[in-house]
Amino acid sequence: DQSDENFAAAAAAGGRITPEGFIDEDFEDTLGSPATEVNTQDLVDTEFKDISKLGVIQVVGDDRLGRKVIIFSACRLPPSNTLDHQRLLKYIINTLNQYVENDYVLVYFHHGLNSKNKPSFAWLKQAYSEFDRKYKKNLKAFLIVHPTKLIKALYYLFRPLLSVKFGRKLAYVNYLSELKSHNLFLDQMPIPQRVREYDERQAHIRDFGKNNLPNLEPIFIDDSPDADLPYA
Repeated sequence: DQSDENFAAAAAAGGRITPEGFIDEDFEDTLGSPATEVNTQDLVDTEFKDISKLGVIQVVGDDRLGRKVIIFSACRLPPSNTLDHQRLLKYIINTLNQYVENDYVLVYFHHGLNSKNKPSFAWLKQAYSEFDRKYKKNLKAFLIVHPTKLIKALYYLFRPLLSVKFGRKLAYVNYLSELKSHNLFLDQMPIPQRVREYDERQAHIRDFGKNNLPNLEPIFIDDSPDADLPYA
């Protein structure tokens, strides 16, 4: 009869006939699957896809004290003439904005900074002015990994321009193993391979001394003669 024909048509269209004789329609197929949840960082990464893919700045979870950890890898900066530094700054700001209302930690891997990929001093000055009290209030530690002597000298030179509180948050980390003493999970951090290799070379120098390495290959501080620059 007509009723049977209707059931058959519904079943052919994808409906399921229940024991009670009613059609159990697949509403997800009919109405569409629920929208996938998209977090803020996904939106930022999409808007700044050209910057995000570089991996210069990464959010890597929490430390032992539950503080968000954000790392900046200088070695992943491309040549300055190929990078839009204003977009880089906007990407950094939009990333930090998601976490600055709570305690967080910044880890800066300095190795790999050189004359080819360094931003201008004017850009650094602009960036510093952008990061007002909102960003500094809950910053609990700013760790500079593999600092050079020049960076340390410049810090003392410009120290009068920095707040006392900010100075207390800054710490130099000479070896990756020292990050553990700063409540970080070293094995969970996506440390660039280039930084790891540099750290191993520096550890050899520390453990054996320069005068006791006659049979080892020469140890280079970086890939270019002007890599020891305070900014890049």
